[in-house]
Parts: sequence; C-alpha cells; structure tokens
Amino acid sequence: MSEINVKFPDGAVKQFAAGTTTQDIAKSISISLAKKSVAGEFNGKLVDYNEPLNEDGEIKIITKDSDEGMNVLWQTAANVLASALHSLYPEMKFGQGEALEHGFFFDTDNAAGQVAEADFEKIEQKMQEMGNERAALALEKFIYEVKKFIGAYASAMGGVDAIVFTAGIGENSIDLRRRICEGLEYMGIEMDAEKNNTRGQEVDVSAAGSKVKIFVIPTNEELMIAMDTAALCKK
Repeated sequence: MSEINVKFPDGAVKQFAAGTTTQDIAKSISISLAKKSVAGEFNGKLVDYNEPLNEDGEIKIITKDSDEGMNVLWQTAANVLASALHSLYPEMKFGQGEALEHGFFFDTDNAAGQVAEADFEKIEQKMQEMGNERAALALEKFIYEVKKFIGAYASAMGGVDAIVFTAGIGENSIDLRRRICEGLEYMGIEMDAEKNNTRGQEVDVSAAGSKVKIFVIPTNEELMIAMDTAALCKK
C-alpha cells in the first residue's frame, strides 16, 4: 500500500497510508483531538474530515472550538435545515444561505405559504431524524455558547435576576430552552419542565424554588416597525 507524507503545523512530518482521512490523522494524535475535529485544511484547502487524502501535503486539524470549526458546523446545520425543509415542503425554493458568527440563515420561498412558528417543532424533529453528527455538534456548541454568555454576564453584573427566551428559537424550542438551563442550578436557575412545555406564549417557566426568574416572551416585530414608522412620520 502506498503512503503519503503529511506535514503538521509544528513542522513535523509523518507517513500515513494513502486514503487516510483527517479524522484518522487526528486519532493518531489523540482520541480527544479526534472527538473535537470537524474538518481539515489540507494544502490550504478545506476538506471533510472523512475525505480520503491521497497525496503529500500540509495539514491543519480544524476543531469545533475554533472560528473555522464553528463555521463548518453552522454550514453543516444550514445544509441539514435545507434538507429537512425540502423533505417537508417539496415545492419550496431556496435562495441565499450563509453561516454567521452565531448561527446561520436560509432564504426560502414557498408557494403554499411561508414557514410559520407553528411549524418549528416538526422541522426540528425532521432535522433530528436525519441524524447528522456535525449538525448535532453545532447545536451542542450553540447551547454551550449561550451558557457561557449567561455565566459571563452574571459574573460581570454580580448576579442575574432573570433570563428571557425570545425570538424564533427562544419562543418555540422547548428542548433548547431546557438544555440551556440544565446545569445552571448552582446559579439559582431552575426551570419547571411542565411550564416550559409551551411555544409562542408569554409565560414564566421558573421552578417554584428558582432564585432566578425564567421567562418566555414572544417578540412583536410588526409592532416595533409600526411604532418606528409612526415616530418617523411625526418628525
């Protein structure tokens, strides 16, 4: 079997069997690195971590905790979302899709009507059914980042009085709200699972003994647009 020479960022060169993958190379270094790897940069080109490598080159392991890795995860999640939407709405047309710093978006056009908040649950379920490992990792990373923001602001402000979940995800994802609050009990943040079982409603989902209030408050973009327009017209 032929071999390839792989050069690492520190200048070290190792030989691997032709057809080896970024994930295989990461595993040869450590199991923990393999678990964190989401892609590779080989000879300056981003490659899937399961893509066979058949030539000599320089490699950089892209991990989930890097900006590049997060971009890969968001892009993967965006692709899974597009696949889920296409499965549920075959007539839907897709426009621009892009990974952002803290998420992603897809422009869509559906002749039967745009996706409504009531559809979020079945879309989320369809994405989970597709079982994409990196999309699940992107979700875990998102939850981790939200928890980190809560912890950082609580530290900066000397504590927290309330947490508000709002907008599309905050209003409608029961599971995400639950997973974000899990593990924060030491901060006095305790969620009532039964109260949390709601979508698009203004409600206090705090547990009876929670020191920090947890609210779900829907946004009202139309009202804000109307108020801003009215204010501008009065000038």
